[in-house]
Amino acid sequence: MVSLSIRTKLFLTLLTAGSLAVAGMHAFMSWSFNNGLVEFAEIRQQERLEQIAERLVERYKADSGWQQIAADKGIWIGILTDYARTPPYPGQGPQTRGMMDALMGRPSADGASGPGRMDSMSGMGGMGWGWGRMMGGPRHGPDGSRGAAPEVGPGGPARFRDHLMRFRDGEPGIWPPTSLVQEARRPGGRPLFFSFRLMLLDAEGKPIQAQPELLPGAPRYPLRLDGERIGELALIPGPYLPESSELQFKESQGQALLLIALAMVLLSALFAFPLAHRLTRPVRAFQDTARRLASGDYAARAASQGDDELGRLGRDLNALAQALEDNEQARRRWVADIAHELRTPLALLQAEIEAAQDGVRPLDARTLAALHADTLRLGRLVEDLHELSMTDLGALSYRKTDLDPLEVLEADLETFRPRFAAAGIGLCLDDLPLAGQRLRLHGDGQRLSQLFRNLLRNSLQYTDAGGELRIGLSLATGRAESIGAADPPLPNPPPPGGRGHEGIASGQVIPATSLTLAGDPGHGWLVIDFQDSAPGVPAEALPHLFERLYRVDASRARHSGGAGLGLAIARNIAAAHGGDIAAHPSPLGGLWIRLRLPLEGNAP
Repeated sequence: MVSLSIRTKLFLTLLTAGSLAVAGMHAFMSWSFNNGLVEFAEIRQQERLEQIAERLVERYKADSGWQQIAADKGIWIGILTDYARTPPYPGQGPQTRGMMDALMGRPSADGASGPGRMDSMSGMGGMGWGWGRMMGGPRHGPDGSRGAAPEVGPGGPARFRDHLMRFRDGEPGIWPPTSLVQEARRPGGRPLFFSFRLMLLDAEGKPIQAQPELLPGAPRYPLRLDGERIGELALIPGPYLPESSELQFKESQGQALLLIALAMVLLSALFAFPLAHRLTRPVRAFQDTARRLASGDYAARAASQGDDELGRLGRDLNALAQALEDNEQARRRWVADIAHELRTPLALLQAEIEAAQDGVRPLDARTLAALHADTLRLGRLVEDLHELSMTDLGALSYRKTDLDPLEVLEADLETFRPRFAAAGIGLCLDDLPLAGQRLRLHGDGQRLSQLFRNLLRNSLQYTDAGGELRIGLSLATGRAESIGAADPPLPNPPPPGGRGHEGIASGQVIPATSLTLAGDPGHGWLVIDFQDSAPGVPAEALPHLFERLYRVDASRARHSGGAGLGLAIARNIAAAHGGDIAAHPSPLGGLWIRLRLPLEGNAP
């Protein structure tokens, strides 16, 4: 199967649309032209019929009867072809010839010819035989009298008259000639011209110049002189455009319309090709950018202009490229950080084992205990890495049920109180704002406990002896969209003129009872604030605390032992429960971590 490019498809689509439009226009114009020509030919036929009837009445008056026409078929043929004339009537004068005379350079009645006569044409009624032979308009002869427009066959009016005159002596009183009638009756035969379709009858309906067998069904038009019926004209039914000149005119116009349609299709193709090329140029650029991204070049960007679909696609592709570049950089940092984190305990473990092997250090219970402690730290690091990778992939199993998060938090606090007391760090829970309330949260109790323990362990590990950790509880209302903010609002803004939270007294617990998130009221959130004392975290390090393997290398890292994964795991668990977590400077001089979790509603 042939595969077409999008440019070729777009070109073919544009060309097809243009061709269909041109074809429809051609069909409509052809239909309109044919209908208009037939309608005009019908009117022309009626006018010619009236003109021939007028000539016959004049001839009847001049001959005092039909005897001359019945005896001499040439007079009948002359009247039909407008060559048998009676003297001109008063008030009839020469008029201008027709459009075809002017266009084709035929001489007019006054001897003028050529295009210079076109300005004298005022309408169809004044056209001479040059156009009248095609369109049936009246003509004026050299004497200025008006007569029926002559029909034209091949070779012009003279040859057509001569053609009719060949039947002058044959079949007296029979018109049209029998041979022409038989030819017209054959399948595909030539239809009868208007002159051959007329038959003359006397006042009693007896044929004068007629085919008796064709009279039934033929419409008849009475001829009257001074109100008295003197005869009839019978018209054999037939098409309105049988004359050669009219057929040639129709054919020439049809060919002209077809040529115009083909030219328009060609013009559409000439416009469609560069247009398709221009429209697909951004697509080719996007394709090149996608190939570079697939090959690992994440710095590739596509030029995006405009606000249409292609412009938005370009911006989306660039956003994807930026995300891939960031992920690649994070992956490289992740691998480097893991290698660095594993290298240190492994190096220590290797050094102690080699020292024992060389006899530098005795292989006693103390040495074995140190080796065991090193393997435990290495095991914890590997386990943390495994849990973090699982949370990053969303692969941790969560068994969510409706629970009270305060019960989980209080249980973890009771577990950590002895350890805080042993480290000389105070632990205080301010639950007065929620006293007597039971909360309901849809979550996994074990994972929430892991989240709380990581935060407690972080404060326990980095807070100086003699310091404290205060935990504040509050409720807030708002929409879930506000939870995704990277830097959520604090419960109380800094005082005027203050910088950060330096204006808040040391040791003051700040309840968040008045906190309201932006959004629709009625949606409940549990807000838990962990505020510990010194040492603090530099402001530039706060946005990175929840990154994997990130540790502040200042005073909070001197009690080494953490791998920098606890807060990253806490962030993933919070996100898995529809909440978020953020870090700020603590008014107690240390770190303030705010955790927000969505509630299902108050328990009964």
